[in-house]
Amino acid sequence: LKPHGQDSSKEQVVIAPFFETDAKLLGHLQDQTSTTDLLKTIFTLRTADGEKKYPLDTIRPKLFSQFMEMAGELDEDGWFQDVPFSLCHLDLEPRNILIDATHDKQRPIITGILDWDSAVLAPSFMSCKPPQWIWDWQDDEDEDEQTANDVPPTKECIKLKIAFEMAAGWDYMLYAYSPVYRLARRLVRFAIDGIRSAEDIDEAEKILEEWNQTRSSS
Repeated sequence: LKPHGQDSSKEQVVIAPFFETDAKLLGHLQDQTSTTDLLKTIFTLRTADGEKKYPLDTIRPKLFSQFMEMAGELDEDGWFQDVPFSLCHLDLEPRNILIDATHDKQRPIITGILDWDSAVLAPSFMSCKPPQWIWDWQDDEDEDEQTANDVPPTKECIKLKIAFEMAAGWDYMLYAYSPVYRLARRLVRFAIDGIRSAEDIDEAEKILEEWNQTRSSS
């Protein structure tokens, strides 16, 4: 990140795998042209990698298989149709946004974005996690996307939410507030991060259960 006022637009952008194991996956992903194919390939590779490292583990392979089925159903139902890929930050929280509070009020005050080490090229709905901290700040940053479209607690917060939505547009709002795209975001995060803990297993099971309920009721 260049100091404020210095042009960094001509700097070379280097895209590389963050973990060594990711490099082994890259060769298998070059020809994937759809969100569904990409997700299924990643979950297949994660299953194969897990079987080598943890041959007695039966939980993760089962969940990855169910994730692949979920990806296929999302595609079949049209949720992945016409969804472009874009650069997604994945950790666009207040702690990573630099501002100049004394800046000219007629111009944007954001001067920089930090922590790009988690950025990926991903379906655009991954960039549309609703920024609840704008209109419903929680000191512990413990936000629940399921309540993102609830009416904010104060008139000022309502105005902030409306102002953001007018600037973001209808496409963003669809990706941000739809329960299906909320679940799709979690699905893609499991493709990116894998299943690393008992808490991840619990969350994966809850996501799959909610998806089945959502699909059966539609």
